[in-house]
Amino acid sequence: MAMRQERQEEQTQGRGTRFMIRSQQKNSVPVMWIGIGAAICAILAILFLLKLGAVKVGGDVSAGLVGDLRARGLVRADEEVRAYCDGSFLRTGSKIAIITADRLIYCEGNKATALDLNDISDVRFEQAVISSDDLRVKGGSGKDFKDIEVEIPFGGGGPAFHNALDSAMKQARNRLFEKQEAQKANEAVLEDIKPRRIGEE
Repeated sequence: MAMRQERQEEQTQGRGTRFMIRSQQKNSVPVMWIGIGAAICAILAILFLLKLGAVKVGGDVSAGLVGDLRARGLVRADEEVRAYCDGSFLRTGSKIAIITADRLIYCEGNKATALDLNDISDVRFEQAVISSDDLRVKGGSGKDFKDIEVEIPFGGGGPAFHNALDSAMKQARNRLFEKQEAQKANEAVLEDIKPRRIGEE
């Protein structure tokens, strides 16, 4: 009798242990999925925050930002900043592109390249699905030829930056045309009032 009771107790304990293990396994599965879900959400939140502020256009370009660009010697005091793109991973300003009313400026590290908007001959924009957008600008000639490639973080406003460049280029060319037309008109007026000798038509 005593041996039977001991066996029954061992079997009962064994069943209880197996039940506890199964319960722990069942409980650990939801906890594992919750952990994975939380990690994914955290990564997405970090990526979302990183892409914020990658591109600033028009009124989003703050006076403080413009002041910082002028302090770094990237923008002249009389230049109007139309758009700004920070392509660095942590928005450190180590890789930026700037569109002013007159120029496209690209700065990586301590090296800055500027291209007059009226000298731009080719603009190509590729919008990626899961990676950075690519804006490639060529212009100038001879020793002054420049090939600028701007990487715009995924979801960071690539089309907006491209549109800002296109708009600034059109406005710059319109101003140049108006300036040339005014110069021609002034030359014609000066020609008309120039003193002539008798007999000259």
